[in-house]
Amino acid sequence: MLIGDINNKKSFKKFAQQFDNEKSKLNIDEKVDKAIELIQENKFQSAYKILGKLIKNFEAGKSFENNEKFALYSFNGPMEHAMKAYENKKNNINQELMHIGEDKHSYFNMYYYFADALIELEKFDEAEDAIKKAIRWNPVSDTGYIQYATIAHNKNNPELEKELINKALEYTYNPTYMALCYTVLGYYYANEKQQYELALSLFAHSMNYKKDNSEAIDGINDIFQILSNSGRKIDLKSNSNYLKEILLKNNIPYEASDLVKDSINYNIEICEELNDFEEINTLQETLSQITINK
Repeated sequence: MLIGDINNKKSFKKFAQQFDNEKSKLNIDEKVDKAIELIQENKFQSAYKILGKLIKNFEAGKSFENNEKFALYSFNGPMEHAMKAYENKKNNINQELMHIGEDKHSYFNMYYYFADALIELEKFDEAEDAIKKAIRWNPVSDTGYIQYATIAHNKNNPELEKELINKALEYTYNPTYMALCYTVLGYYYANEKQQYELALSLFAHSMNYKKDNSEAIDGINDIFQILSNSGRKIDLKSNSNYLKEILLKNNIPYEASDLVKDSINYNIEICEELNDFEEINTLQETLSQITINK
């Protein structure tokens, strides 16, 4: 049984190592790879069986809750680790972070793809439980919150869907995901609140991150049809100052969060110390893509 009295740094590191030893024994990377392959082949039931059994074995006898001194996480790369560290610093949380599951697939991925298979099988309650566990392992993952929002949508919970998409916007540094988030919010304000001017602005802004955003274009056309049927007219404005003003007025971020940008700059500094110029160029390009207010 992997359970420990985690009261100092030495016992914390030892416990984390025990946890990672189990990862190798269970062949987690190999089994998650197989499940991903099955999902891509639309063999969702088979993926569900593989990951369900894997998770049952993984969870057997393991017990650890993050506390104010120590926390175990399983991030998908250094950017997410940096974001969590920055977030803790901003919130004055003095917590030792341990990143485990570092090989090919994080523990987050194991639960994420399990939830993915469950969504396709329309087992939405089980999917919600799985994605909550994924987010516990990686609380700064944009894809985790986006997938949870998909589950909320399928469970007809638009308020939770909106909340989760806003959460994804706090952590995403992927232009495609930013476009998706603004698009989902556009549909929320159009369908749930009938705030068509804001919805049009969100659809327009999404195309700053994905020019040929067909879902946003469909949303714009739907709103214009609704307005035409009711004899109303709202102009579609794409001026950056206007879009920034209306989004911020409604407490919607206009571009990537400061947390994300600070984390990217932090990683650039580390890469400069390591003379990793290729990674520096990649990070600088990412920062450029997610920053509108240059």
